[in-house]
Amino acid sequence: MKTRQYVLILIFTIAMSCKSNQPKTDKLNSFEILSNNEGHLYMENKTFDKELDFTSFSKRILIGKDLYNTSIKYDITFINCVFNKAVLAYKSTDKNSHNIASFWGHVNFIDCKFMDVVNFRASKFFGQCNFTKSEFLDTVNFEESSFSLNTYFNWSSFEKEVRFQNSFFNQKANFMNTTFYNNASFQSSIFNSDAQFSSSKFHKYTDFSLTQHRANTFFNFSEFYDRLDISNSVFANDISMNNSSHLNTTFSGSKFMGRTNFIEIKIKKNLDFKSSFFLFEKPMIEGLIVKNE
Repeated sequence: MKTRQYVLILIFTIAMSCKSNQPKTDKLNSFEILSNNEGHLYMENKTFDKELDFTSFSKRILIGKDLYNTSIKYDITFINCVFNKAVLAYKSTDKNSHNIASFWGHVNFIDCKFMDVVNFRASKFFGQCNFTKSEFLDTVNFEESSFSLNTYFNWSSFEKEVRFQNSFFNQKANFMNTTFYNNASFQSSIFNSDAQFSSSKFHKYTDFSLTQHRANTFFNFSEFYDRLDISNSVFANDISMNNSSHLNTTFSGSKFMGRTNFIEIKIKKNLDFKSSFFLFEKPMIEGLIVKNE
């Protein structure tokens, strides 16, 4: 009898051990519980099958006409997680009511995969924002968002359209070794510190028009397979595009107040500097001076 009980206990222990080693899948909307946690929200190696809506994490506060804000006071970290549904920090309940989220702690989505829409439109990040080595398989929206501290999208990939229009990067914006497979827009964004896009790949139309670059800008070794519009922009410091390759790029109407480094740049069709202003020398392209028409 004792032997039989021992065998049953052993089988139960092995079964529980095997179960604990299976991939963790969150099929419950547990975020409502997590939102009450005033500490650090930390998740690792999990798959989530429910929509993650940060605008529902705490009480909404009216901050403008039909505009509500949800403040999230604690750090948020997801590492090696998969999100099968949308991740939202912006939500419209109807045509006239909009909900946004403000993040007062650090926000980290490191080595994560987003299978559905990601929408952080008009979000405010007061802490560090880190999306290093993440994959975005659907549309991504950071339009009108502001980033107070360093921002990281290094080694990430965007399969569909990504929007950063009218965004504000107060400290360093890091997009090194990032791949944009579809249209990417940073139109009218402000880079208050260094903007790092070196070794990145832009496969479709890329829009940096009307941008302000108040520190150094780097596109070294980057590849632009479609049209790049970086017209009517202001570069207060140096811009480097050494060893980059272009199909059709326009800087028309832009102002260059620092040095322009375009060493060994490759142009397949056109590089346009029409009506541009250079405080120092004009850029050298393969030993030739580009005409400032």
